[in-house]
Amino acid sequence: MKVIDYGMLSNMSILEAKANRYTVRCQINSFLIMTAVWLLNVFNIFIIDSELMNVSYLISMAITLTCWLVCRVGGAEKSWMKYVLLFLTVLFSTTLGTFLTYQAVLVAVIPLCLSMQYYKRKVVYYTYGLTIVSILFSTMAGYFMGLCDANMLVLTTGTLSKYVTPETETAVFDAINANPWGTLPLYYALPRCMILFAVIIIGSHAAHASAKKAIQEAELRKLSETDGMTGLYNKNKYMAMVETHYPTVDRVGVIYWDADGLKMLNDTFGHEVGDSLITTVGMSIQELCTESRHGYRVGGDEFLLILEHADETEIRRVLEAWKKRFAKINQQGKTVFHASVGYATGVGARVEEVVKQADEQMYKEKRKWKEQGNV
Repeated sequence: MKVIDYGMLSNMSILEAKANRYTVRCQINSFLIMTAVWLLNVFNIFIIDSELMNVSYLISMAITLTCWLVCRVGGAEKSWMKYVLLFLTVLFSTTLGTFLTYQAVLVAVIPLCLSMQYYKRKVVYYTYGLTIVSILFSTMAGYFMGLCDANMLVLTTGTLSKYVTPETETAVFDAINANPWGTLPLYYALPRCMILFAVIIIGSHAAHASAKKAIQEAELRKLSETDGMTGLYNKNKYMAMVETHYPTVDRVGVIYWDADGLKMLNDTFGHEVGDSLITTVGMSIQELCTESRHGYRVGGDEFLLILEHADETEIRRVLEAWKKRFAKINQQGKTVFHASVGYATGVGARVEEVVKQADEQMYKEKRKWKEQGNV
């Protein structure tokens, strides 16, 4: 029997949507930090060339707005959204790396850190590939267009004492870099890419270890609240939902089943046939479950389906679908099973009273079934 867990069915898409929204928030926060840097430069606390700072600030503002609009209009739940958002965060780091050069070296780590929250290695390597291109571009573009990095210009290779004369308080350097297209990718871009790869190894391990732990906890939680024979929720989960969830629902509908003749089947044909009755009823109810309909096995032979925001018309429609499905399952087996059923509707805050009413309706049907000579 294939058990569909509607509580977990859309879990990954929900997690991705949350991750996408977090990426946007981080992008906005990064821009706010950039705003603080820009203001400090305006008030001459920082001493970066104002033209370089203004250009990088305006471009980073445009990227941040684009990031927010794309997520807002396209929808955070879209599977492709993470790739677009990560591309924009890399573009943001490329902009800062190009114009602010050595002042923004660490910004390249941000997209990689954000990519690790998606728990998929291909997303991490996609971001790493973009980051390599970003580092190469910002290194070369920054050399010619951005804030001058003296180390790139003269390729210093020793300590301060090699270049500075204390007596005269002057610094003497060798000739300027004669081959920036060869030296900068080798001496600057490559080491940074290698360091970021180490970050990927460490960060990915931590992210996957955290994800594995979360999955194990979810599986243990699922085992603790699921009936092993039918795949429906068990009584513990039912009691928890009655206490915390259903009081928040305006109206509920309850369908109550009792698998008829379980004791007789166990005594006459053995527990294997009795178990078959339980799994047959459970299978037929499981197929009715959705995100707003939860099925429970609350006793040895007793089952519930609680429908949120349901009226009597919907309950009758669901019951009709169940009867057809139950009859079809019966036709496929060697033994014909029967289950008495009753239903009721009411407010979610009094769900236990609604369950009791459905239980009473179910027993009325059971009595009629027995009066017909069934046992």
